[in-house]
Amino acid sequence: MEGRVSLDFQWHLTNRCNLRCRHCYQEAFEDKNLPELPLLVGRLLQGLEELDRQTVLNLTGGEPLLLGEELFRLLALLDRHPRVLEVMLITNALLIDRRTVAKLSSFAKLTTIKVSLEGTEGVNDAIRGKGVFHRVLQALAHLVEGPFRVVLMVTLHRGNLGEVPKIWRLAQNLGLSGIIFERFVPEGRGKEMASAVLQKEEWQWFLEELCALCGFDIAAFSLLPYRAFWVEFTEGVSLLGAPCSLGESFCLMPDGTVFPCRRLPIPLGNLLEEDLTAITTHPFLGKLRNRESLRGKCQQCSVRGCLGCRALAYAVLGDPFGEDPHCFLQEARISTTSLS
Repeated sequence: MEGRVSLDFQWHLTNRCNLRCRHCYQEAFEDKNLPELPLLVGRLLQGLEELDRQTVLNLTGGEPLLLGEELFRLLALLDRHPRVLEVMLITNALLIDRRTVAKLSSFAKLTTIKVSLEGTEGVNDAIRGKGVFHRVLQALAHLVEGPFRVVLMVTLHRGNLGEVPKIWRLAQNLGLSGIIFERFVPEGRGKEMASAVLQKEEWQWFLEELCALCGFDIAAFSLLPYRAFWVEFTEGVSLLGAPCSLGESFCLMPDGTVFPCRRLPIPLGNLLEEDLTAITTHPFLGKLRNRESLRGKCQQCSVRGCLGCRALAYAVLGDPFGEDPHCFLQEARISTTSLS
């Protein structure tokens, strides 16, 4: 199994959630007529065996901790399985206490806890609900006592863009391992705040601000191939760009449906009805990765490795092959400096 690129999943274990965030990509919050978790994990692990691939799993919901002991049983199973390289948990942290941290700490492959936060108190609570900010701070104080990396997850939109330096300082002051910055893509409930999607000039400003905070002297356009960013504080400051991973990373929904990614809700199949090989080699993926299939300036783009964000194009333009609404390349002050 060594040397093979892992086939990764963001696995939404449940639709149930104890929050109703305004920007959420979910529309429904009930678990009606869903398959049992053991059935779904069995199909996933069987598929990985057939493909001779390993996996990194991001477990989320809804809110995965609402599953209680069912979640811990799943983590124990994944901890023992040789096809599972690493597990990360995405949570709103409202159910985190010392007892929960102690339980989570017992799973060797659970390396990272990702906690959602949108900014300082007023900005965060306007999106996630009154009182949530301080409850998250209490949870973070417990989590940093555990053996895992604790990372903030921030969804960038027009309402919290100016919070970036404050979030940065907050994460450092709390002793967190890092921050993940994602773009807001208006799906589900989030469609109601579609006007909060960043303009391309605002995305460019964020990239410039990110470089400044990291202390990097690089041009913002050098970061265009990346859809998200992971800042790590463990040894100084390091920046990991997350390129679009269509075809190597997938979204698994509670009912078994598989999407190319959670923000691109176009079904590739259902894991309970089709084998993993057929789903992960769906012709739609090949078309998405083919620059000639794209439209607008994305088709003629000279930036190596960049195909734009297909999810954002689909959400904003209704066309997964459309031009990335955040691309500012023609407006950028081109520099020869790059990440390479």
